[in-house]
Amino acid sequence: MTNLDHTTRSLYQTAMRILNQQPQWVNPDMSADFTDHTITIAQGHTQYKIQFDETHGLLIAHTTHNNTTQHKPIATEQDSETLFEDIYQQLA
Repeated sequence: MTNLDHTTRSLYQTAMRILNQQPQWVNPDMSADFTDHTITIAQGHTQYKIQFDETHGLLIAHTTHNNTTQHKPIATEQDSETLFEDIYQQLA
């Protein structure tokens, strides 16, 4: 298992742990592609795609109902926990 594989799996476990702490009505579609090192969280027309890459680190792409996509980096693993909490609150 490579570092990217480990990081992606760890990030997915964090996403699931935080999702399990949310109210039952927060129930997004989630998927992970461990080959591409991405995690996708979607509900309705809103999608968050989190990707880890060795060059750029942790990145997120947020696509809204009008197909506008915003990209931004995520600095640390602790920031990823806050990120998942924020995503789930926005989807609630």
